[in-house]
Order: sequence, then C-alpha cells, then structure tokens
Amino acid sequence: MWAHGGELARWQRLFFAFYTLFASTNAFAQGGGLSFAPILQNNPLQLLLGHARKWANGERPDRVGFRVETKWEEKDCSHYVPVAELYGLLNLDRHPFYNGPSGETYAALVGSADASAYDGCEAVGAWTAPFLAEHPEAERELAARFRARVEEAAQPPWLWMEGVRGSKSLRQAAEAETRVDAALQAELGGLAVAKAREWTDRQAAAALLHLAIDAF
Repeated sequence: MWAHGGELARWQRLFFAFYTLFASTNAFAQGGGLSFAPILQNNPLQLLLGHARKWANGERPDRVGFRVETKWEEKDCSHYVPVAELYGLLNLDRHPFYNGPSGETYAALVGSADASAYDGCEAVGAWTAPFLAEHPEAERELAARFRARVEEAAQPPWLWMEGVRGSKSLRQAAEAETRVDAALQAELGGLAVAKAREWTDRQAAAALLHLAIDAF
C-alpha cells in the first residue's frame, strides 16, 4: 500500500536524515562508499541507528563492535574509515574526527605501533580538554566563534533524493528550491543549529578547536 500525505512526509524525513547521517562524510564520498553502501543496503535500519546512538554517546565502535552484513559476509566493520570518521564527528566536542593524513599524526601521540584511529583521536582530546580548562579566555573566544559560525552556516545540498543530472539539471535549476530535498535539508539544518545552541562553552570551544587542529 502506498503511503499518503503525512505518512509519506514522515518516511521521506526519516530516510533523508538516515542517508545524511551515514552518507555525507568525506570518507564515504571519497571512495569509502564502495564498501559502506552495501552495509546500508543489507542491514536493518534500526540496527544501524542503534549503533549510531551508541557512537553519539561516546561508545567506541572498536570496543562495542560493529558486526554487520557486508556485500559478501557478516563481519565486524568497526575499522572502516567511514565508521571512524562518523564516530569522530558525532563526538567532536570530545576529540577530533579521523581522516587519513591527520590520523597518522594523531597516532604518533599515542606512541604505540598498535594504536588505532580511535586511540589517536582520543589522545588529542586528552590534550585539548586540560588546555581549555587552563585557558578560560581561549575557551570563551572559541565558544563565541563556534556559535557565530553555526548561525552563519550555509546548508549546501550535499544529498539529493530527487537527483537531476546533465543538461536537464541546467533547465530545472530554477526549480531546485521546490524539491522535497530543499525543505528536508532546511529542516535538518534547523535541528542541527538548535542542537548546537544547547552546547556548553566547553563543548562549543572544544568542537571548534578540534576542527582547527584537523585543518592544520
């Protein structure tokens, strides 16, 4: 049976948010999607969201496990780079997120050949937390800058459910804002801004500091 009216909008909202959560990381876009997309296709939605909730609460994927169906078999995929990057973004107020180049630098702080991506990011967080505690003026300035950027943040349409490509995209450019994606992107962006406004000065300052560290 086809969904109608409010029910259809509810499902559109759910899948747009789900797709944005798992598929908008740089790691996913830069090749990681080849291995991670089958995970999104072959596992129950609630299972994947359950893992994401654990990660958002600071539970490391490599410790709680991320055993899922891949394209060929069931296995633990906690070491996948899209997983590590998403975990870091969900915990940006605790430590920086992982990516290849910076990850090597972070791992050096651990001083162990067996250091994981998660160990390296946590090592940076173990340094930034006391730094902010010892420098309240820097914390206030970073928090203020974070909040200013949040209010100014644009919401680029990274993901489209109603994708239009090629010459047709040029002819229909004027209609882009009327697509369901535009409304869902604006709604999701508004919720993200509201969530960011709830952060304490320490959380806001730490998030911006971790982004700055990653940028260098």
